[in-house]
Parts: sequence; C-alpha cells; structure tokens
Amino acid sequence: MILQTKREYVTIKLSSVPFRTFYSVLQTIKKQKRLISIIFLYVFILVCISACGFIQTEPSSSLEDYHIIQVEADFSHTMVITEDGQLWGWGWRNPLLLGEEADVHQLSPIHIMNDVMSVSSNTISTMVIRTDNSLWTWGLGIYADGTRIDRLHPVHVMDDVIAVSTSTSHSMIIQSDNSLWSLAIEATWRPTLACDSVKDGIPVHVMDDVMAVSVGGGNNDIFIMVIRTDGSLWAWGSNRAGGLGDGTIQPTDTWLSGDGIIQFYEHPIHIMDDVVAVSTGLSHTMAIRGDGSLWAWGTNSGGWLGDGTNQSRCTPVHIMDDVIAVSVGFSHTMAIRGDGSLWAWGDGMRGQLGTGSFGSSSPVHIMDDVVAVSAGWNHTMAIRTDGSLWGWGEGFLGDGEDRTQFGRRAMTPIKIIGGALYHDN
Repeated sequence: MILQTKREYVTIKLSSVPFRTFYSVLQTIKKQKRLISIIFLYVFILVCISACGFIQTEPSSSLEDYHIIQVEADFSHTMVITEDGQLWGWGWRNPLLLGEEADVHQLSPIHIMNDVMSVSSNTISTMVIRTDNSLWTWGLGIYADGTRIDRLHPVHVMDDVIAVSTSTSHSMIIQSDNSLWSLAIEATWRPTLACDSVKDGIPVHVMDDVMAVSVGGGNNDIFIMVIRTDGSLWAWGSNRAGGLGDGTIQPTDTWLSGDGIIQFYEHPIHIMDDVVAVSTGLSHTMAIRGDGSLWAWGTNSGGWLGDGTNQSRCTPVHIMDDVIAVSVGFSHTMAIRGDGSLWAWGDGMRGQLGTGSFGSSSPVHIMDDVVAVSAGWNHTMAIRTDGSLWGWGEGFLGDGEDRTQFGRRAMTPIKIIGGALYHDN
C-alpha cells in the first residue's frame, strides 16, 4: 500500500513536467533519482533553446553595463545593438517584439534578442540581420512566407544577407553576392520593385552589384536609392517634388492605386557617381561622395536640405564637406564630420534638432565626439566616443519619461545611457 502511494506520487509529479514522453526511457534509473534526472533534462533542453536567441531572456544586468555600437531611431521607438550582439529597444510596442499583452509604450530599454548585427525598423515592424547573416522580421501585417498576418515572434525571411532597409510597405535586401532583392507588402507596390514580377511576401531579385540601399517616402510615395559597387547612385519610385534628383519634376510613368494616380519611375535611373553613403527621408535625400562632400535634393519646405533656403531641388546641391556619416529623418537631417562633430538642420518643432530652436535651414553644431547618429521622425539618438547614448526630441527617449507632450520634449541632448541623466551644456 505504501509502495502504491509512492508510485502514484511520482506519476503525478511526472505529469506536470514537459517532455514526459521520456519517462519510459528513464524508468531504468533508480527511483530516488528519477525525478531529479527528468528535471535536469528539462532544464538542459530549455538552455539549448534559449541559446538560439528566440526566448526573450532578460540579461542579468541593465543596458548600462553594455557597450552600444549601433542605434536605430524611427517613428516613436529606438533600437540599439550592443558590442556582443544583444538587441534592446524602447518606445512604441509593435516593432519591439513585446507581444500583444504588453503596454503600448515601453519607457525604458528592454532586452529583445541576441546574436544581432544589424537592425532596420519602421512604424509597425522590424527586420534584423543575425550574426549568421539570416534575416528575420516581426510586427503588424507582415508578409514573410506568402501570408500576411501580425507576427508576434521572429519569422525567417532569407539567408546570406548583409544589409536591409525597410518601410511600412516595402523592404530592400542585399545579399553577400551584392544582389538586391525586393520584398513588397502587396502587388500594388510594383512601382518600387524595378522588376517585372511581383510575389507578395516573397523576395524578388531586382539587380546585381549593389553595396548599399535606402528606402524613403511614405504611403504611395515610396522611392528607392541604391549605390552600386562602382560608386554610382541609382533611383526609382515616386518623384514627388523632384525627389529622385534626376532633374525632372514629374516622370512619365503612372500607376493607378486606391489613392489615385501615382507618378513614378519604375526602373532605375542614374543620379550621380562616386557615392559612398546615402540616406532618405519622407521626400528628400542626402548622399556622401568619396571626397567627403555632402549633397542633397528633394523637398525643402522646412529647410530640410540645409542649403540655407526653403527651395526644393530636383538635382543634387552641395551642403558641406568633410562628412563621414549622415542620417535623414522624417523632416530633418543629422551629419557627422571627420572631427566627430555633429550637425543638424531642418524641422525642429518637436526638438529633434537638439538646438533648442524650432528649425534651421543651415547646418547647426550640436555636440562633439560623436561616432554614430540616427534621425527618427520626431527624435534623434547619438552614440559618443565614450560609448554613451544621447537622445532628444519628442516621444520615448529611453530615460523612463513620456516626452510626447509639448512641455516634456527634450529640446537639447539628454544623456540616456552611460551615467546619470543631465543636459549637455
């Protein structure tokens, strides 16, 4: 009777432990070690799964203890990558992989996943390149395998990827052989594909010999800029306000969508040569040439181009020299010069310039010792040489504050990671 009671007790315990199918195999183990062995096996399997990076295991310490090497600011959220490949984020829920039960806003940095070397995000989704060069995505209305649903967990897209640029309706992907691939949300976005076939949610080959790409615009004004391996810059898509930079205002091609007729270039057109970097915004573009000179074109209604005027340009205009990095936001631009100084211009109504003013049509010095910068819609994030992360503007900067209200916007840089919060004077 006592033995029977003990046997029932062990059976009940085993039924509460996953992987109970292994029970028959473990019967040969001595009774007093049976339960311990099963628990050990259970923990071992969980550790193996966690090592793959898909379980959102919280690191033992905060982001303060890690060296940040990349930052991505977008609509109302920010993503950062640490030196050891950890991906952290804060702000709007959907691109952060927080799940449907999470709060709408994440005010402070949270750990998302491991083994990440690059990230590109938009208002509703995120794409990451992992250290094995595989490309993964998640968010709202994601096409990744021929179906379009909300993805609350990472979905594999393709392998052998070295670069990606994404928008709410379109993503462009570069593989290690420098081939360019297009991933569209739906067939109505053919104007941005620059190819003859469309497969929703399936990457389609566009061209070869590409080393960099940037997707700009919004809604039905998507446009693409690519740098080929010979340094030439090519563009296609919407040409609103001469945003492609080829000297024309309205192209001859048209596309009928639900919102009316879209005027666009369906196939790539040559813009300029000797380009080493390009960044696109809502309807303007910035390009760095091999000599470090910075050039701009497109909409300039709020001084977005930085040429000292509010006149839109349909051909590239020179802005400044000795530039090593540039990031274009919704309506403002940030540039890093060779000496590490950070400069800003464009719309500053929400504090995104960091100047304390509401805008500038010419470059204004912001801070020194900057190694990376990312301009979002209404906020900006920068990494300094000491590894500290700084932010300013409207929204969620990662300092635990909700800065969506006018009186709470950070009009000048605030130190987010790397010590106590204070304003840079």
